[in-house]
Amino acid sequence: SEGWRTKVYLYRALDMSRKLVIAHREGDARRRLACDLDAVEARVQMNALAGSTGVFAWSAGFVMSEFAMSCPECVRDRRVIELGSGAGVCGAVLARLRPRALVLTDRDESTLENLARNVRANADGVND
Repeated sequence: SEGWRTKVYLYRALDMSRKLVIAHREGDARRRLACDLDAVEARVQMNALAGSTGVFAWSAGFVMSEFAMSCPECVRDRRVIELGSGAGVCGAVLARLRPRALVLTDRDESTLENLARNVRANADGVND
């Protein structure tokens, strides 16, 4: 429906021993880009015009996702709860880090429906 967009976010751990170095040429400048070999993709559907604060991604979720990727042992085999999951960007990243249990929460029905849809969209590979 009107206003809904799917976005994909890619998170990488910051372990320099697991980097793939890529040479990149832009004009006369040549740069080397480091890309981590273990990346997590979070695919979410959002609508900033839907009238609810929970149907689009917030900066706090991005920051938490980056923290989780830099410290996967903080999540792996632990019980994790996210209060105010919104579109589920952080929840998708947390699920890939294999917690013992993961609970995602929010309050209004449209947000919970969208969160459930996004959890299903990111389910591939979580139980590999």
